Amino acid sequence: MIWQTTVTYLLTTHTWHDSVNIGGVSHNVSISTIESILAATAGHEAEREKYLANATGVLGNIVSDVIPLEKLPASYRANFTASTNEKLEMWPADWLQVEFVPSASGSPAETNPSGVGDMGILIVAAISRSNVTISSNNMSDAPVAIDPSIISSPKISPGANITSDVELLEVIKTKIGGIHHASATCMMGAANESMAVVDSHGRAFGVEGLTVIDVSSLRFTPPGHTQAATHCQAEKLVADVMNEW
Repeated sequence: MIWQTTVTYLLTTHTWHDSVNIGGVSHNVSISTIESILAATAGHEAEREKYLANATGVLGNIVSDVIPLEKLPASYRANFTASTNEKLEMWPADWLQVEFVPSASGSPAETNPSGVGDMGILIVAAISRSNVTISSNNMSDAPVAIDPSIISSPKISPGANITSDVELLEVIKTKIGGIHHASATCMMGAANESMAVVDSHGRAFGVEGLTVIDVSSLRFTPPGHTQAATHCQAEKLVADVMNEW
């Protein structure tokens, strides 16, 4: 990103979008897990040597080798409120809604030596839009405010038995979070869209010589992980810049 303008006022974007981690389920497992292997000193040293020698072994594992995604079946969606289904219609009919992240690394080995298997659940059709406010064009200056807004939509989880502020806070602290794939703070769009920051070539509206080529200029977070989409967009926008020279 090349930033050439001077900001002399508070600037807030309301298009920051991220998938939401809502926790998952965990079970004891009888197979070797990353934690159980690394807990033993000999095992840790052996895996370290493998990785340093040729980048093999559990230290080279990304935790989840397979990450399935799906649109929830119609029989499930029939139980949603009319309001929820209406909001989900903002996405295309084939848009994936849920991501499952299996891993055999859910608990310290000293708690359960044989390991724990996790099935994490991510909402990849999140409706909430977050905002961030800055007061400077210097990336070293901390933002004035960051509001993830991930609980701004009507509640569907946890269940009706969780009602007090104390209970809700505990759920938020232990279960809810972003997956650090935030995007769209410089949303791509048409010039007449009030929230659009850049055009289809990544060029910032109203600023000469500024092209935004990173995940922030996506229009929204795509379902799944953002790395592939970000690389594809970067290839396209870099080609656009080179073609203009």
